[in-house]
Amino acid sequence: MAVSRLHTATEMDLEDVCEIISKQHVYRSNSCIVIEMTNEQEDEFQERNQHMPTVGTRVRRGPDWEWKNQDGQGAGTVVGHSKRVGWINVEWDTGLTMSYRYGNNGMITAYDIEPCDEPRILEDQPIAVGCLVRRGPDWKWDNQDGGEGNIGRVYRLKTPTEIYVRWHNGHKSNYRYGYKNRYDVELCDPFDGRIKELLRRQAHRTPLTDGHKLSLRTSSNCSDDSMQREKCLPPGLKVSQSESERTSEIYYKRKSYFKNSNKTSRKWQWRGLDNKWFDFPKNANEVIEQCSKGKGSTVIVNLNGQLCRINLKKETMVNTITKEVTEVRVLEKPITS
Repeated sequence: MAVSRLHTATEMDLEDVCEIISKQHVYRSNSCIVIEMTNEQEDEFQERNQHMPTVGTRVRRGPDWEWKNQDGQGAGTVVGHSKRVGWINVEWDTGLTMSYRYGNNGMITAYDIEPCDEPRILEDQPIAVGCLVRRGPDWKWDNQDGGEGNIGRVYRLKTPTEIYVRWHNGHKSNYRYGYKNRYDVELCDPFDGRIKELLRRQAHRTPLTDGHKLSLRTSSNCSDDSMQREKCLPPGLKVSQSESERTSEIYYKRKSYFKNSNKTSRKWQWRGLDNKWFDFPKNANEVIEQCSKGKGSTVIVNLNGQLCRINLKKETMVNTITKEVTEVRVLEKPITS
């Protein structure tokens, strides 16, 4: 049957077959194209140079800066090492992501940026690149973070509820932050003295051991609650410590199904100097509510143009500029649109 069909093929048909075989990169399926585009995007978040600041490092413009106001006169976060030798990728707190010179690029030595200790301040956002986090109430990823109590830095927001974190041990992976109301990690208050002390201790440890070098490439956790980690892998493949590099490769390529399903159902208020209660703006209310659901304790919001730090456990709010302290509360009733 196959031979008779072949006899009916025209010379043009055979030429078409030969062209498809010789130019497979052109005649790719949509799924292949999507995978390649995803891999190219993921590649921008890799660490390639041990002499460069690691992913998650906070930076400011350096001595050789010549890029006008791209940084918005503020700080940013290293999100990856560029494929271009001597260049590093930075996302500024304004949201702009660009590449900058750091070290020798084969022609000159220049430092457009330099590390700094300036924390990321949230303004009407539940979380952002540059924030400090630690394992949260729904953590189920063993010791990816190097052990309970260790602090990592957010370096990517793939969706509003899927974030990527780099831990001090060098491991990088994605985690739920609000997906189906699950929180693998929770925010850390950068002004908390205990957090500062933990960061100081981490800075004096050796950040990377031989046992961690295999897992430096970004891994990706399961994104569905009903899935165990083994179900993220192809049939027949089991997870073991000795296969950490192989597992990371598979996690890294896996498609994410995180979706934002959070809805604010409570109304937060603050007490004015005249003892009257005022509603927080809608954006600030959503930020406070999401922090409270994640069992966080502190959140910073922009209120009337001024940054205010809210302690949810003490139900107090401090104006970071005037240092005035007032009360906050939550009303247990739905918000109508």
